[in-house]
Amino acid sequence: MAHALADFNADGRLDLLMIGMPSATVDRLEHLGLRRPYSAEDSLRRPAMTFGNRLYLGRASGGFEQTALNDSIARSGWSWGCSAFDFDNDGFPDVYIANGLESRQSVRDYESEFWLHDIFVDETIDDVAATSYLMGKFSRTRGSGWSYGGYEKNRLYLNQRGESFVE
Repeated sequence: MAHALADFNADGRLDLLMIGMPSATVDRLEHLGLRRPYSAEDSLRRPAMTFGNRLYLGRASGGFEQTALNDSIARSGWSWGCSAFDFDNDGFPDVYIANGLESRQSVRDYESEFWLHDIFVDETIDDVAATSYLMGKFSRTRGSGWSYGGYEKNRLYLNQRGESFVE
């Protein structure tokens, strides 16, 4: 993952953009309230693990806080890299985000299978067996041409005077 430091709201304080990745599968599971009864703790962590990007604005009193400005840039895809620069020369830093993990021969994507099944494997078998299972699974899916977070586009977000971002 990546980070970018810039004054995104032009208040004279440095702000922090932390790049993450959302999951449409986790969004569906959360919306439907679907959880495995024996793994409630892990299920409660799913939304935090797949929130996406987080933009923290510097506070006058020190530290950082997440504000509504975050909402327009949070869900950019399976994000890996970012850069902040003033693309349109309006005095506000814009953001370019590089996305995608593995685009293979097929658009069939392993991510849904991971969140629906494989994340729970380590709860049912010991660590060595879980590692062996997952390594074998990765080898089989990649060998069959499956993607993992694949075929995603990079994104440029234009800063709208520190109030929101538009793609």
